[in-house]
This record gives sequence, structure tokens and C-alpha cells, in this order.
Amino acid sequence: MTDERAIANVLARYAERIDAGDFAGLGQLFADGVVRFDGGDDVFSGATAVAEMYRSVVQVHGDSPLTKHVMTNFFIEVDPSGSSAVARSYWTVFQAHPEMALQPIACGRYADQLEKANGEWHFVERIIIRDLVGDLRFHLRQDPYDELEG
Repeated sequence: MTDERAIANVLARYAERIDAGDFAGLGQLFADGVVRFDGGDDVFSGATAVAEMYRSVVQVHGDSPLTKHVMTNFFIEVDPSGSSAVARSYWTVFQAHPEMALQPIACGRYADQLEKANGEWHFVERIIIRDLVGDLRFHLRQDPYDELEG
């Protein structure tokens, strides 16, 4: 498998785990990395902090957030050394809820830094950039961007 494909798989695991409500598994993707929101000062570092941040932010209905994170427009550039990479991608979150028809509720971009250790790619940093926002009432317990915009 090429490095680019292996990195794309890491990026896809993020979407898969958040949509499954697997916050512990999501946190594990950042065991050696951080997540932060563009424009914010908060940095969530390591598996436990990242998992707890998602648990506190994302609403779960039964055992699922009722979302699908769709990622597109991948740009993956592996350093010539083969040990680090940057990736950018677009994301769109769709949600359906008994009180809301299926619709896109937010979209934006991810800016990622990754490293390869022991033959495996992992996140070093993910910056979440939200460009457009719709109806989040069934998605977020608290909106991390409220502090940034208010």
C-alpha cells in the first residue's frame, strides 16, 4: 500500500469512528497527537483528552450521533524522507433525526500533520476549520465555535 493510501485510511477511520459514536477509538487516533479548532486556544492532546472532548461536544442518540462525515478533495503530501506528511481535506456532515429530515448540517476543512512510526501513520495534529454551518440542534451538546464567534 502506498503512503498516500495508508494516510487516506487513517483520515477515513476518523469519520468512521465519530459516526459510530466510538469516542474511545477516535481518541486512540490521537494517542500521540492533538486536535484543535481553528481560531481557538484549546488544544486537546492524547487519546483520553480527545475522547473526552468529543464525548462532551457530540450528542449521541441511542448509540449513534446519527451522522455521516463525508470527506472529499484530499491533498496528501508525503515528505521526501517518508516519515512525515501533511494532508488537507474537505468534510461535510450529514444528519438525519426523527425530528429532522436528512440534510447537511456543517462543512469545512481538516488540516492535518501526520508521522510514520513503526511502519504506521498516525496523527500529530488535526485542525478543524468550519466554513459553513446549518442546523446543529441534534448534533452538538455545545458548539466549540460559540466561544470563538462570541
